[in-house]
Amino acid sequence: MNHPIPSSLWDAHAGTVFAVFDGRQETAITIGTSCSRVDRLLMIRGVHRAAFVTAWAPRSRPCSRVANRRPHQRLRGIIGRRGRRRLPGEGRSPQAERASEPSLLILGTPLRDAAILGRSFGQNAVVFVERGRPARLVPSR
Repeated sequence: MNHPIPSSLWDAHAGTVFAVFDGRQETAITIGTSCSRVDRLLMIRGVHRAAFVTAWAPRSRPCSRVANRRPHQRLRGIIGRRGRRRLPGEGRSPQAERASEPSLLILGTPLRDAAILGRSFGQNAVVFVERGRPARLVPSR
């Protein structure tokens, strides 16, 4: 894969479990796999694609919860002003090496827009899902 992110960091991102919350239902997204629950979530929401984006820990540098909250609120505001629907979520390290990061699943957003949004919040990558296809980790810088 050709991207400016060190392979150890890329592998850590790729191994993250991306949980999406839709009411009481939690759906896990894992890179490289397709999932009927993700497909169903997208179908119910009337979209074919979505992107999982966070504003926490820009460039994978840990920040306090207080320092991370403000960019997360800005991200929510931008998505709302663009008229995009979103669902809350969080990225979880499977080995619990780091704290979960609140994130958003942006419904119906094109890949290019998601990557630009991720880059604007200092993120290394975003997760992109399409119905019937494996989830992809896409560089955003």
